[in-house]
Amino acid sequence: MIKRHPLPRLRVQIPFERSFTQQEFLRLSRGFVAQSMEDRWHVFFKDPWLTFVRSWSGFCIYKVRIEKNGLEHKVTKVLINRDRRQYGGDDTREEAKLLSFLIEGMLLAAPESPP
Repeated sequence: MIKRHPLPRLRVQIPFERSFTQQEFLRLSRGFVAQSMEDRWHVFFKDPWLTFVRSWSGFCIYKVRIEKNGLEHKVTKVLINRDRRQYGGDDTREEAKLLSFLIEGMLLAAPESPP
């Protein structure tokens, strides 16, 4: 069983702009479950939140609100954990880059179905 802790009250909202096609959104909504410690992240989607949890601790680090906007799905809010006991990040620009990297490289780059 995957352990998950909710996003703590110590959090910050950061600016983050991104839209997804319907096909991209379907990929995002499948999430990602770490298969090894090296994977580092579990990602879950429960409408309307895409939640990024550290695989080794279960701490929620990012929550991304995604809402349907016409033919696309748009990020409307990003919250980041600021509880120093759970997460040490404090540079919002770097965290926006990391979040973008996780979305693009881990969730959207995944093949449609296993080879």
